[in-house]
Amino acid sequence: MLQPNPHLAPIEHLAALYAAQAPSRTRVLRVAPNARDTDNSRDLNKVRAGGRLDLSSVPDGSLDRFDLVLDAERYNALEYDRDWLVSCIREGSRMLSVGGLFLMKIGAHYLAPQELVDLTRRYQLQALVHTGPGPVGASGLLWRRREMNWREQLGVLAGITAIDVRKVTNALRTLPVAPSRGRFASIAVWVQGLPDEVDIFDLEIRLGGACAGVQSISPSDSRDIRQIVAQMPELEQTGLLPVEAFWMGERMGKPGTLRVIPPPPEVPRMVSVTRHSDGSISALIDELANPDHFSARIDGKPAWGYENRCVDATLRRYEIRFQMPDGVVPGTHLMAVTLGRRELPPLEIQVANPEYAGV
Repeated sequence: MLQPNPHLAPIEHLAALYAAQAPSRTRVLRVAPNARDTDNSRDLNKVRAGGRLDLSSVPDGSLDRFDLVLDAERYNALEYDRDWLVSCIREGSRMLSVGGLFLMKIGAHYLAPQELVDLTRRYQLQALVHTGPGPVGASGLLWRRREMNWREQLGVLAGITAIDVRKVTNALRTLPVAPSRGRFASIAVWVQGLPDEVDIFDLEIRLGGACAGVQSISPSDSRDIRQIVAQMPELEQTGLLPVEAFWMGERMGKPGTLRVIPPPPEVPRMVSVTRHSDGSISALIDELANPDHFSARIDGKPAWGYENRCVDATLRRYEIRFQMPDGVVPGTHLMAVTLGRRELPPLEIQVANPEYAGV
């Protein structure tokens, strides 16, 4: 039986499940920042060529799996321009054999959602997983390389496909209930008979008529059951709502149902604090309604130069970047954060060197 909630684990969880279906395959290449150069891994910094990824030494169709890590740190928002990302997708598709897996972990980027769909189709890829907050912020993608022109008959297949929706649950707790919006508003639709050709960009999950954002499709288990994880749209209605699956615009089978309840109250929560090499500090905060109300004091001295950006709209996660007060020396310091009238519990931060400060 599939493990529940695979989208909560790192994206490698689903990649491993798919890879386990072909255990004899061993031709794997991993490219990551500061990786040790071996037959199976390359240093990302050494395969840059004129703003693009250059792995021309790897023959066409010679890999069964290609892992590309563009963001080595969990919350580091590295930025890559469009041409760089297009070259990554093109090279990944070129090197993979039919059926091979392409795993890409990335920070902030410049690919609009529709352009990502277009590139997936242009390079004969089938999207299986797309986690993270979408076109900006840390995210991960898992593709399968398909044969040329594999999409030509999908419309006909979609028209004759019927699936059985076995159950619909909250993706976090596997209970048949979910809030209408917020961090817990994601669902898992357990279906039987879903064709192997289904792509997350061709699949729609509609909840009460509104489209949910499909994030992943798991491989099938021994009973041919697959799990579709989707982020719910922000809903106003509550109660028992129908959950329908559409492929290539065609509805597949009878709908399931899910009980939707009002969302819980939002409570701001500090996720991490990091000091950068220029002396500034970044604080990640979840469920932050208004980032402009953020203020910080370190040892009673006010910080300054506040800037903010939304990292994840679903979690209302914001990165607040600001400058430390003058005179802060290495050692332990107390940071107090105020959000309008709300005060968060004070944090101890360690200023050990110019590169880092940890909670």
